Amino acid sequence: MSTINSSAREGGVLFSQLSDGAITAAAATLVINPVATDDMINFAEAEAEPGITVSGTSSLANADLTVTLGSGSYTTQTDASGGWSVIIPSHTLSYPAGAYPDGNYTLTASVADGSGNSQVASRALYLNSDGGSLPSGGGGFENSVNNGAEHRVGQTINGWTTNVEAGQEVILHINERVYTTQVQADGSWQVILSAEEVASLPNGTGNLWITVTDRAGNPVEPAIARFTFEDSLPGIAIDTVAGDNIINSAEAQGDVVIQGIAHLVAAGTPVTLALGSLSYSTQVQADGSWSVTVPAADVQALGDTQLAAVVETTDEFGNPLSDSLQLVTDIIDTPQLYFDPFAGDDVLNVQEQATDQYFTGHAYFVEPGQIVTLHLGNFTYSAVVDTFESWSVLIPASDLGQFSTGPVDITATVADRAGNTAFAEGSLYVNLNVGSLTLDPIAGDNQLNAAEGAQDLVISGDTEGVPLGNGVNVILNGKIYFTSVINDAGHWSVTIPAADLAQLPDGPNTVAVNTGDSAGNSLDITQTLMVYQDNLPSLRINPVSGDNVLNGAEVQSDQIISGTTRHVQSGQTVELEADGVTYSAVVQADGRWSLIIPAEAVADFGNGREVLRASVSDVAGNPATASRAIHVHSHRDGLSIDPVTGDNLINASEADGAIALSGHTEGVARGALVHLTLNGQHYSARVGRDGSWSARIPAADAAALEEGTATLTAHVRGAHGRMLCARATLTVDLTAPSLALAPVTGDNLITLQEAQAGFALTGTASAAAAGLLVMIMLDGVSYHAPVQADGSWTAAIPAGALADQPAGELPLAISLSDLAGNLAQVNSVLTLAGAEEARAPAADESALMAAPAAAEVAATPDQAEETGFIGGLRLESVQGEAVGGSGDDTLLLTSAEVAHIDGGAGIDTLLLAGSDQHLDLAALGLKIEHIEIVDLGQSGSNSLALGLHEAQTLKDTPDESLLIKGAAGSQLNLVGDGSLWTESGERQLDGLLFDVYHNSALESDNTLGDVLVQQGIVVHQI
Repeated sequence: MSTINSSAREGGVLFSQLSDGAITAAAATLVINPVATDDMINFAEAEAEPGITVSGTSSLANADLTVTLGSGSYTTQTDASGGWSVIIPSHTLSYPAGAYPDGNYTLTASVADGSGNSQVASRALYLNSDGGSLPSGGGGFENSVNNGAEHRVGQTINGWTTNVEAGQEVILHINERVYTTQVQADGSWQVILSAEEVASLPNGTGNLWITVTDRAGNPVEPAIARFTFEDSLPGIAIDTVAGDNIINSAEAQGDVVIQGIAHLVAAGTPVTLALGSLSYSTQVQADGSWSVTVPAADVQALGDTQLAAVVETTDEFGNPLSDSLQLVTDIIDTPQLYFDPFAGDDVLNVQEQATDQYFTGHAYFVEPGQIVTLHLGNFTYSAVVDTFESWSVLIPASDLGQFSTGPVDITATVADRAGNTAFAEGSLYVNLNVGSLTLDPIAGDNQLNAAEGAQDLVISGDTEGVPLGNGVNVILNGKIYFTSVINDAGHWSVTIPAADLAQLPDGPNTVAVNTGDSAGNSLDITQTLMVYQDNLPSLRINPVSGDNVLNGAEVQSDQIISGTTRHVQSGQTVELEADGVTYSAVVQADGRWSLIIPAEAVADFGNGREVLRASVSDVAGNPATASRAIHVHSHRDGLSIDPVTGDNLINASEADGAIALSGHTEGVARGALVHLTLNGQHYSARVGRDGSWSARIPAADAAALEEGTATLTAHVRGAHGRMLCARATLTVDLTAPSLALAPVTGDNLITLQEAQAGFALTGTASAAAAGLLVMIMLDGVSYHAPVQADGSWTAAIPAGALADQPAGELPLAISLSDLAGNLAQVNSVLTLAGAEEARAPAADESALMAAPAAAEVAATPDQAEETGFIGGLRLESVQGEAVGGSGDDTLLLTSAEVAHIDGGAGIDTLLLAGSDQHLDLAALGLKIEHIEIVDLGQSGSNSLALGLHEAQTLKDTPDESLLIKGAAGSQLNLVGDGSLWTESGERQLDGLLFDVYHNSALESDNTLGDVLVQQGIVVHQI
């Protein structure tokens, strides 16, 4: 895999050139495999020898790896292929009791190699292995020995558990029949057998087998309950009442029948039924049955209670017989179901729609463990009532994303154990409108100088879609300032006291502003305020001509005026006034500056005192001034050296040949010999008739000059015998500045839209070139850009600058010259796309539902005999087929009406360059193949659907990764059962972050169907 490193166009269609392969993953990857197959560890697994195996893979081979769980750490090394495993020894997680209490844990793995590459991964585990909290339970019939009557009525089997979660399944085996039920919140469980099922049990003794496990798989020791049915024993029994021995509100609206069987009791024998304080009489029928009808009024009078129904009679010998059955009446406190405001206000905004949301509510007079069924739009969810009569369900963002602006119906139902039901309904309003928040430039330029910091500062801005009076918070230097939207136009402002501004440190200070729009979206904006109020600038003028005195020779030469600054940014301008004339210089990265006053101007100074005055300001506007007095004596004897190479700076080009030296004299006889010394070499010159002199440094001597500074000295004897001297400090700079150009618009291709909107040229240069100008020539038009303190530069190409240019290549030349004149150049070519290359999409589109407004290319059956450009190839399309070449092509798709698109060999990209395009690869089948990258474009409104089959077969070879990239908000629908795809890691490719999606139909180490999705793309499972 390698990194995409260049782009080009042929026929107006972009294709990307990659270096050696596909794409390079820059970051290490680390994966932890599922532990104990289900990430839940039970007691048996924790006890098994040699222990719990934790394994995984890493992109770092032979690297140190540490696994941490709770207080325990375990180390190993990855093997040559990156595989690794550690063993948590047996008994570690099970003994001593309480060392690892049952619950949720995070297992962490970290890996690092000797090159400094590292990665951390984690996995959620559920431990249910504590030896002190193993589950237990039991149960059985109410009576271990049952008479003949009890053998002919419904029977309730009750049971109990400890340390078993609510909802766990209980399995009962009776007489080759299997019954199931669930553990309730209090650990109890119950199964009711009908009279027919009880009667089918054989007379005599039998066994009831009970099995149950906790969620981690720890089993309750199998319970065996013995029971006996003895038909030779007379008796009377009550059958199950109301189906479950619970009378609910609906059942209490009518009469309730309580009935049963009397065994070995004569027909006509009186039967008495006591129900609380109420008593009812009946007789045994010929078939042994009996029944009592309890009037509805009597039932309703019982209220909510638990009571025993007691029935009595006598056998044929007059012996008393009786039975009792516990009944529950639940007819007054019936369930009540309520919703909490969804998303806080029953309004779903854009930000809330993008994240999972909890839907919560309350179910009063409902037992813990009962199920609430919630319908939200077309989606159905289930929630469990907890011990606080609350319930909640997590609504995934993928479901919320299906809702458009408008109301969404909400309904829910719940029932208590008695069967009483409750219903609730409501609605949610989806508001996908998003307001805006702007912040005006602070202090006019986002820079605060000392003068501005000495007075109150107004920070202001505007809003849209924010209600009048809504609060706006401004945060600066840890302090919050409150204001509100003050007019219908959405304007807001806040005043920062000068006392608070005085506390701001010099440098960048973040101003954060936040408010909320009418839909409840949080609107935030930040701005960096550069503060310059403590380290104020200073300015200095260096001594002129060494002694601030200009003699008769020096007034005939150009004079270099130089100086220094402190706390002044490079690129700022120093202005110097001399004799009423203003000169300027640019502050360099080291704070120095220099300028030249021409000899003609120096000659105009006149004899006497002359004051040079300079001024500069930092980027915030803090000023600094300096002055220096010089004295002019134009008749004083002297010797001067003109600035060498014009500026006392020798660049590489100048050092490549002979260098001219010159100067002037005053009070020196014609023909006098001027002696010169530079870099250990000696030269001489004769004074001419006008007092000037000149010499040359041979090319060989110039080439011997080393980078840095060199001193040139000169001396001559004056007409009166006095030795006159002069010196000049030269700077030898033989190194050209670095200069680089970033890919323009990302790919050196200017689309019609980009040309119409304007674009930027950006790049970098040597930081020492800060303040200098990068010169740009694009298509014969010049632009310039200053180099910033960090070496970056940006030039804006205005909208429409290339509007009249035909499609094709545009020459681009960029240059930068440093102070010494060393030149750096970059030559490039930009490609301008033409509007004539676009085609209209076909009207009938199936898999691709909407085409871009200005598409690059569309090959359709309707365009037979027409020429198109796909992947840089010129195609004669007669069947609507497009076949790429052996290179790396990009195919711009504008219509699904393509009989066949084949990317061919290489790393090929299928690009949806328009907006509202929706491509279903699962529906197209083999119409599109040999594609390694699907680019959803930059609109943020395009979508793609694919399944495991497409992820495996779309590419040239199975072992290549399928990449899905595009702007944030683009959508990928992964086809399956709604839960087959899981995130298994993260990759960094060509500077972009991708999430890795793995299909669970494949083994964890089988990555042939993995899909790499650029972060920011919204992923749904369908």
